[in-house]
Amino acid sequence: MHAPPCCGESCVLAITGVIPFGETIFLWQSIALTAVLIAVSVLIAWLSAPGAAQVQTVGGYVEKETVVLPPLMRFQRPSE
Repeated sequence: MHAPPCCGESCVLAITGVIPFGETIFLWQSIALTAVLIAVSVLIAWLSAPGAAQVQTVGGYVEKETVVLPPLMRFQRPSE
């Protein structure tokens, strides 16, 4: 489905005019919804974070022994 050729940007601008941000994005409903979404997101992140009893540090993941790997053989061609 295509719009008629006469309905470009100038056609829409002629019909609606310039709508200021104060009547669209910066309405109190938009700002309130943004504040609620941020608050709920922070609350979910706070509640889903592990507590002090469940926290694991990197020290628990590091192996005590170091494994020494043998050196790699020299490659004969660049594609190897």
